[in-house]
Amino acid sequence: MVASKDKTCYIHIGLHKTATSSVQRTLFSNRGLLASNNFYYPPNTASNHSVVMFNAFGEDLGSYHVNIKRGVDAATAKSNAYAVIDEMLADFNRSGLKNLVLSGEDISILRKRGVESLVRYIKDKACHNVVLVAYVRDPVDWCVSSIQQRVKGGEILDDIYANLENSGKGVFRERLGKFLEVSDVDELRVFSFSEAVKSDYGIVGHFLSDIGFPKVGLGSIDYLKANSSGSQLAIEMISFVNEQVPLYLEGKLNPKRYEEDFRPLLRLTGKTFDIGNEKRAVLGKHFKEESEWLSKTFNLKLSNVSDRSVKKLNYNLDSDVKFAELEAAYIQSSFFIKDTFKEFFNREFSRGSIKESTYKKAIKCFTPDVMFRKAYGEVDSSRLTDLYKEIAILLENQGDLQGAQSMMERAAYLRPEGAFILGKLDQYKKLKNVMDSDN
Repeated sequence: MVASKDKTCYIHIGLHKTATSSVQRTLFSNRGLLASNNFYYPPNTASNHSVVMFNAFGEDLGSYHVNIKRGVDAATAKSNAYAVIDEMLADFNRSGLKNLVLSGEDISILRKRGVESLVRYIKDKACHNVVLVAYVRDPVDWCVSSIQQRVKGGEILDDIYANLENSGKGVFRERLGKFLEVSDVDELRVFSFSEAVKSDYGIVGHFLSDIGFPKVGLGSIDYLKANSSGSQLAIEMISFVNEQVPLYLEGKLNPKRYEEDFRPLLRLTGKTFDIGNEKRAVLGKHFKEESEWLSKTFNLKLSNVSDRSVKKLNYNLDSDVKFAELEAAYIQSSFFIKDTFKEFFNREFSRGSIKESTYKKAIKCFTPDVMFRKAYGEVDSSRLTDLYKEIAILLENQGDLQGAQSMMERAAYLRPEGAFILGKLDQYKKLKNVMDSDN
């Protein structure tokens, strides 16, 4: 189908860490209101179009983190993506609406030829005009925000800090510069994120106003927020989980982990994650040229990060720990993540990061009977111990040695001198050694 000359596609390309999830979820949930004002936001795919766009027009799809997590091969990912996009564009053409709106921050990590292919595809099948819209954060603030996102993606804080001077080096020129070179793009609009969020309806309202949505209708939009910053404690603990139980093993998702299994930890409140004065100063010097390029190229009002005062990290584990939240996070976490909670506080106590009183209270949140108490109230410890023993024997009879050992260890915690329990644990240990030697 030949694209209509009176149709325009507005593509929100991020950048990353500029409230993209809020924009996407708000647009998706308000599709009807958008349509009544001549704007089409696709209903047949996820609110974030990053995955379909990258899988259709990106390269090295086998290394794309989403495909790794989902266990999808490159050929399948590309085929599925084109099927979704074709249906999306066909549905837009059938709708009779004039404006197509897409949003995906991973579009910004496409290579130049991928962007060219994407723009040509849309022009060939749906819209004569293609306008790209991007938001840019202060580079230092962007890097701090991206660090916690990297931790959520499986990285370890110590590793990130060890290579801090190279974090995000050249990322803004790389992600925005190529769009300036794509001739088929009718317009590239780049805005300062810090200025845009000051709009009456925040970043979403700014975006809608920019693409021509009637200002009188902005008050009728149901605005949704997403991906608020994690607390210092939450990000530190997620980093420790990644260290103890890596998210990826040999390029594949660790069978002991699953996508976003860290969510219960994000409910730990406290001071917002930051990297502190010294590290921010390093980034300020690191990003000086990048900030100047952004300001000059796109006429953006960005702070001179090398001159401004930076935040001081005022983090105190003793005051930030809320024991009810810790217990809730422990209960809601997967078995393999649970095992890291106690080790994290052991480490912090050995480092002198927390007082003994805080440490002891925290450790009590991670005892084996916490979940049972939460579900059934206070139960006699002897009765609970017997229950763990019975479950262990049941699992043993079913051939689940690991599960049996786990249950018996819980019984041993409550009855550390029980002869039967200790004998079973010794038996499980010997059986495991035999099995390991056979392998």
